[in-house]
Amino acid sequence: MSARISPIVSEFETEEQAASYDKWFRAQVQASINDPAANIPHDQVMAEMRALLESKCLPESCKMIPADTYADLADAIPCTVQVSRKLLEVLLS
Repeated sequence: MSARISPIVSEFETEEQAASYDKWFRAQVQASINDPAANIPHDQVMAEMRALLESKCLPESCKMIPADTYADLADAIPCTVQVSRKLLEVLLS
């Protein structure tokens, strides 16, 4: 058993857990670097998500419509809570 680590110093209980996570994390990063699929810049993803959210929940379309009126719950979720444009901008920035 490896030595216990102070929770102030590390989120892991033991050095063994920390080393295991570090090895796993490095493997994930390397796999991503080696992936031949095109990488998408963060700004592009955020712009696409902002457009998607705005198309699903414009202020005039958010009328607290009950989810059971929709055949697809996924379409209902954005319209069950009123979200102001300013709050949406803050959340996405």
